[in-house]
Amino acid sequence: MPLFSRPRGRPALTLTCPYCGHAQKESAHVLSTYCRGCSEHLKVVNGVPLAERPKVAGPSFTDSSGSRAREPRPVPPLESPAVELPAMPAPPRQDRPETPETPAPALAGQMQEIQCSNCGHLHRVSPGASTSYCPRCGEEESLHDLRINRAWNRPIRTRGDVVITPNGAVGAVPVRCANLFIEGVFAGDAECRGDLVMRASGCITGRICCRRLLIEEGAEVKFTNPVDAREVRIDGRVRGEIICPGRIVLEEHARLHGDIRARALVVKTGARHSGSVKVPA
Repeated sequence: MPLFSRPRGRPALTLTCPYCGHAQKESAHVLSTYCRGCSEHLKVVNGVPLAERPKVAGPSFTDSSGSRAREPRPVPPLESPAVELPAMPAPPRQDRPETPETPAPALAGQMQEIQCSNCGHLHRVSPGASTSYCPRCGEEESLHDLRINRAWNRPIRTRGDVVITPNGAVGAVPVRCANLFIEGVFAGDAECRGDLVMRASGCITGRICCRRLLIEEGAEVKFTNPVDAREVRIDGRVRGEIICPGRIVLEEHARLHGDIRARALVVKTGARHSGSVKVPA
């Protein structure tokens, strides 16, 4: 069950920004809006967006492969004009051989097949697309990687990776993404199709659901709700209940205080655990 969803239905108008040429869908009754390509304010008269100042060049972006994208590249629809969340390459994981300069061969020049998070419909998008619209229900979804380096208190929904930097702070809002890297403050719900990597200390009051949970050395984390992850690897200090249909691995610096339910538990030399262990039949 998704943590949150958006209203269904297709917008009635397609507006083309007179500054950057970005096309976006809006309500038929819209009087003004912001371009999701360059964040310029647009006044809409009779369904036509009007420029309010001379056209200026926007910032350039770099896609997740490290190659130069067209200028300006559309930013995620989550962004408001007051907050910049530029696209950026996600930091490489230890088990991910490719780097931002070397894209994964499977994604180079090929159509991607994605599943709508609202209705489950499978559809294809081009590799350079920044936004996807489901042809069945009209659901809009960002394909960007996001980097958050300031306070943020709105829901985040993207098929890319999300990085919360040491200066970033995400409040008690839901986050849905591919991989989530936490180096700052995070207190909300997280639903990750891939990994959730905790590199900072803190208390997470929301619900966590991910494919793999990684707590790196030096991190001290408290989970107030049970964590649901298919695989867990801990090398820091964790307090909370963990539910894992796979295995939990406690590295040598791990300190785990809480009940766990897992198919297997691996405790390496130096690791400590206090709490009950339940193995499903």
